[in-house]
Order: sequence, then structure tokens, then C-alpha cells
Amino acid sequence: MHTLSQGQALLDRIKQTSLNTKCTTHATTAACYGIEKMLEKLQERRRQLEQMWSQRKSYLEQGFHLCQLDQEINKVYVHNVHIHA
Repeated sequence: MHTLSQGQALLDRIKQTSLNTKCTTHATTAACYGIEKMLEKLQERRRQLEQMWSQRKSYLEQGFHLCQLDQEINKVYVHNVHIHA
């Protein structure tokens, strides 16, 4: 998030400087466009990473619960073996 904030601040500063000097050149417009595109890509990548993390977290939680279930089943099995032995 910090990078996105810095990128937006840079973009705002370039636009404000351009307005204050009343000098909007092709280079300034191109720079703003490039920064906006980079910020959009960064935001999209962040969204993808958050989605992947959520899926991985869910998978790991399911595995953890299966391990807990397996331990409980083993305890019951061992307990039953000792009772019937």
C-alpha cells in the first residue's frame, strides 16, 4: 500500500506542478499516463496476490483440520485397542 500511496503522491505532484507553471507538455502528459498505468498494474498484481494468499490460506487450514481429525481418530483407535486387548 505504501508504494501505491507514493506513486499517487508523485502523480499528484507532477500534475500540480504542471498546473502551477501552466506548462503541460507532451512529456508531462506521457509521464502521468505511464505512472497511472504502472499504478493500475501494481494494484491488479496486489489484488491477484491477495486472492492467491486467500486460496492458499484456505488450503492450509483444511489440511490442518484434516491432521487434527486424523489425530483424534488415532486416539480413539488406540483407546479401543487397549480396551479390547
